[in-house]
Amino acid sequence: MRNSLLVFTFALCLGLANAQGPVKYVVYFPFNKETLTSGALSTLQQAVKDNTGKMIDSVKIYAHCDSIGSIEANEALALKRAEAVKQFLIEQKIRSSAFKDVTGYGKRQPVNDNSTEALRQLNRRAVVLIFAHDKSVPKKEIVKAETPVAAIAIETKPAAGTVSDEIPVSERKALDGLRKLMSTAEVGKTIRLPNLNFYGSRHFVVTESLPTLDTLAAILKSFPQIEVEIQGYVCCVPKGKEAFDVTERKYNLSSTRAQAVYNDLVKNGIAPGRLKHKGYGSQPMVEELTDEDKAMNRRVELKILKR
Repeated sequence: MRNSLLVFTFALCLGLANAQGPVKYVVYFPFNKETLTSGALSTLQQAVKDNTGKMIDSVKIYAHCDSIGSIEANEALALKRAEAVKQFLIEQKIRSSAFKDVTGYGKRQPVNDNSTEALRQLNRRAVVLIFAHDKSVPKKEIVKAETPVAAIAIETKPAAGTVSDEIPVSERKALDGLRKLMSTAEVGKTIRLPNLNFYGSRHFVVTESLPTLDTLAAILKSFPQIEVEIQGYVCCVPKGKEAFDVTERKYNLSSTRAQAVYNDLVKNGIAPGRLKHKGYGSQPMVEELTDEDKAMNRRVELKILKR
């Protein structure tokens, strides 16, 4: 996926020989289109062929866009791409009830920085995960067929109020700690979101940080009375100053990062009336002598407004 020569390759297998799954297929789209290209159709046909004669337990589709255009427009386009893939697979006789997650992430999960057309092409994609098993394998041996391997666990939403077992132990502890803080924090308390990182000089959350947003949404659903302000901060500029967002081409990076968190929570079912967002520029907690110091200052915090 990191080389434009691989744009139309397919069938990256993440499972075992018996397809305890998932098997991953990636298809790519033209700019601003949800049309399936001949290369995409070939990949999807191969996916169907690979799983002919197997019991398909579930199919998950995650579609994406490049960075051009608004968040809202890209999320709408990504969903159309995901639906186009789903519809084609249904036409190929994969039962509709097998589709467990069909999601458009828009431009929130780029695989690169979108700095060239070749890189943007790699972001205009849909990832198809097929969980299947040989019909001869007893059911008790494949009870975990829908649990992704660690490499893609970040795309699995945890149940409300829980943290996925696929997340590394250190991150799981941090997210469990977040839940405890949210359950007891008084009005006016500020809580830093753990393990929440963005691509450099951009407001896109890195893929590895998505569990933090998923867990935060689950927590807020568990405590529907809580209202918060999402506060964005940046590093590496003088105190009180703002950093440059290379996507927006404005000095508003702390604001766009706070809004990115807000948008994700709303997309995951949190009522907008419970949320505010604001960028505070550079307000360093520590002197920036090391990369760790910069990471501490480059943060997103939640201020409890009501509970």
